Amino acid sequence: MTGTSVTVEIPPGLDSARTRRWLEEILGERATIARLRAEIGGQDQAPGPGVMAQIGRLEAAWRDIEKRYGLLSADDLVRMAGATPASLRTWVHNQRRRHGLLAVRRGGRNVFPGFQFTRTGSPKPWLREITEPLLAAGWSEESVLLWLAAPTGWLSGQAPLDVVDTELDRVRRAAAAAAAGPVG
Repeated sequence: MTGTSVTVEIPPGLDSARTRRWLEEILGERATIARLRAEIGGQDQAPGPGVMAQIGRLEAAWRDIEKRYGLLSADDLVRMAGATPASLRTWVHNQRRRHGLLAVRRGGRNVFPGFQFTRTGSPKPWLREITEPLLAAGWSEESVLLWLAAPTGWLSGQAPLDVVDTELDRVRRAAAAAAAGPVG
């Protein structure tokens, strides 16, 4: 499913790129609030401070990924790759299927963390082989993406993204070990 496009008239004197980022941030915050409401809405009591802290850490992790690597829309992927597909949805679906691209829902739309791509817009060659064991073990795309960017004990406290280009075999082993154990 692709996101909905909305045309917004930018008043004179406002930077359109800054305005877009601001609107996307607001939508992202609203999506987080909606997830929180859905999660706690059916419960008899308010969530404890531990749950709230975990939600805050998760949101901070996504903001860090966005800041460090960017979160790309399907349109961004097409432009970055220089593609001119007849059907954007089909092109993105094929890229996800063939190359193992992963998306996360942010701001009401699917976005792709930029660390999955080379400078020319191609999916990183290691992507599928690292993500497949985790997905096969039942991890969500969001969990896999967060694992790639976070320090892990399987890599002596380094994030898989920090060492994958120089120590691919080590990251493969870490992914297989993480897939064999509990998610987290």
